[in-house]
Amino acid sequence: MLLAEAVPYSDVPFTRDAIPQRLLDIEGGRRVNALPWRGQFSPELVEVLLKTYSEGGLVLDPFCGSGTTLLEAAQEGLPSHGVEVNPAAQILANLYLLSNHEKDVRLRAFGSVESRLRASGAAAHQTAALLEMVRRVDDPLGVLIARAIFLLALNNGDRVSEKSLGRALGLVENLVLRLPSSCSEISVELGDSRHISLPDGGAGMVLTSPPYVNVFNYHQNYRKAVELLGYEVLPAARAEFGSNRKHRQNRFLTVVQYAQDIGLTLRESVRVVRPGGISVWVIGRESSVRGSAVPNPRIVYEMALGIGGLELIGKHERKFRSRYGALVYEDILVFRHAGIGDSPVLAEDPVVLGREVGRGVLESLSPSGVEREMEIAQAIEGADRVGPSVPPDHGLHSGQR
Repeated sequence: MLLAEAVPYSDVPFTRDAIPQRLLDIEGGRRVNALPWRGQFSPELVEVLLKTYSEGGLVLDPFCGSGTTLLEAAQEGLPSHGVEVNPAAQILANLYLLSNHEKDVRLRAFGSVESRLRASGAAAHQTAALLEMVRRVDDPLGVLIARAIFLLALNNGDRVSEKSLGRALGLVENLVLRLPSSCSEISVELGDSRHISLPDGGAGMVLTSPPYVNVFNYHQNYRKAVELLGYEVLPAARAEFGSNRKHRQNRFLTVVQYAQDIGLTLRESVRVVRPGGISVWVIGRESSVRGSAVPNPRIVYEMALGIGGLELIGKHERKFRSRYGALVYEDILVFRHAGIGDSPVLAEDPVVLGREVGRGVLESLSPSGVEREMEIAQAIEGADRVGPSVPPDHGLHSGQR
């Protein structure tokens, strides 16, 4: 569909009959995410979306974070593949690979790591000793467990404490005990949502929640621990979508680049999802850029329709209270991929289309003052000079296996 022919996003009605609103809003008790990561999916939401929209086949999450989608897919007996640009999140998500092993195998692997830890002196909260222990682990399951323990123990600080190490051990041991044993394969890729390692048609559906415009610099999570484990952090920082570290000379240019990055991810999803498959995107309704409300779902919607091969078949909304008590709204966009006989034509180059969509969004913003109005006008004028985020080159120091 040509973007000019599309119904404006604000005029698309919400779907009210497919999923009860109480399930979308997760009224009542909530399950706690198994692993700590900022901006996570709610497990209950992932569960209900999988039950409603999965038609079998591999579940792809191109922004998998700490891997909630992967765990819930395993609970449903579905194979899954996650893509994550941030090494810290990938280290955590890799723990869910343990689901492909029986509980006794997982417990032996955890016990071996814990024994090494005690013997190394790391139990006396020595960061260097713990790091050396991690580097000496050589069996595949032990490596996954040891790296996660180090990450969680150091957290966002500069050293490991006895308390933080005990907390990390308890968290990982609890996860090892509670994970489902699943024959459905789980894989996690440290990479780029715009260039995914899956073959054409290799996924049955996409279920994801992308970063929002100007929200958070995810690469700062566990940064010190990630660097000590041998990863470069700046490649992820440069590749993060919508990061508020970008375009500091004019924050509104981030809107244009975000549209381009989302469009390139959508185009990649058209390639990797089988004909007739489903893509479900959960995204915060608004982000604030210099006091102006940016409509994130509109960007996803317009980019999806503009590149072709995707038809919007559902639009849900949900609401919840943030940790600060604010009422937060998210929109859930459900797309059907073109079938075999539809011969989809990718109508627009996502980079060019992103400039068009970005300009349109900027033109619709309500500036918070004269200075902001000038910045928006300059961003509109400069949109043609904006390109996508640079691809991540996850270089490793010599200490990383």
